[in-house]
Amino acid sequence: MASSSKSKPIAYHSEEEAAKKSAKKQFPSHTRYVAFVVLAIVVVMSVAVGIIWAVVKPRRPYVVVENGYIIKGTRNISDDNTTLSGLFSFECRFYNRNKKATIYFDTLNASSRFSDKTEELESLDNGFTLEPDYSMPINFKFRAEFWSIYGFMPNYQKQGRIVLVILFNAKIRFGFASWKSLPRSINIDCSNLVVFTGQTFKPTVCKVDY
Repeated sequence: MASSSKSKPIAYHSEEEAAKKSAKKQFPSHTRYVAFVVLAIVVVMSVAVGIIWAVVKPRRPYVVVENGYIIKGTRNISDDNTTLSGLFSFECRFYNRNKKATIYFDTLNASSRFSDKTEELESLDNGFTLEPDYSMPINFKFRAEFWSIYGFMPNYQKQGRIVLVILFNAKIRFGFASWKSLPRSINIDCSNLVVFTGQTFKPTVCKVDY
């Protein structure tokens, strides 16, 4: 009787250990199965995005500063002839030259650089959308001030040539049908914008990097 009562717990523990070992063997296979499924989904999605990208062939936006001038009546020279200031207006146009892809501007921030200064111009938090073969005008106005320690501003004004830089930073997405790409940041550099006080502004193409 004593020997039979002791053998039951031993058999019970043996069965429990066997069940644990079986569970441990099944767990790695289940994990591998999940990993394979996730990997397959990633591969399929990557291939699909690659096919869409190859078909749509989205191109970066094209940006041109079409006009720039000092608003009449705002140009001023200080009494000591060291500072020239004025309210500048620039008319920019954003083009979507894609035939199939839509460009979504989620954000657009602009700043100007002149006289070793950088000033924030405007932030378009609501963004805008450029349909294929569509363009949109974007206008900016800001006050700029130029100085000379030698009091040459009257002569500088007679030359009528002022050079400024406008910098844009934006987050855009490309879209085709119901597909949209992930947001990406782009930098738009509109350098050497030459504003003449008595001549016509020459349109300037901006450099777009992303």
